[in-house]
Amino acid sequence: MQVKLDYNMKRENTMALRGLAAVVVSMRCVYLSVSERMVRLQHENQLLKTQSSSSENSQLLQSMLDDANTHKHELECQVRYCVSRRLLLQCLLSFPVSVELVHC
Repeated sequence: MQVKLDYNMKRENTMALRGLAAVVVSMRCVYLSVSERMVRLQHENQLLKTQSSSSENSQLLQSMLDDANTHKHELECQVRYCVSRRLLLQCLLSFPVSVELVHC
């Protein structure tokens, strides 16, 4: 009876760890995607700055730059959230607990 309980606990822990590992992998993909977007937006910002010499387009370019900076800020917030979430999941992977304790 004890062997069966130990086997079931190991099986549940293994399944929980696999699920957490899948979440970590998907979060890494999100982090890389956000990082790529940030690099692209920074490049677009540089292009906008070099093109802003024309006085006719300066207001339009400024609004586009403001929009890009707002979007960049949102992406940075997403990156911070993903990093904190990844750290939490790494802690959970380092210290596996039974499924009942996770739901408390």
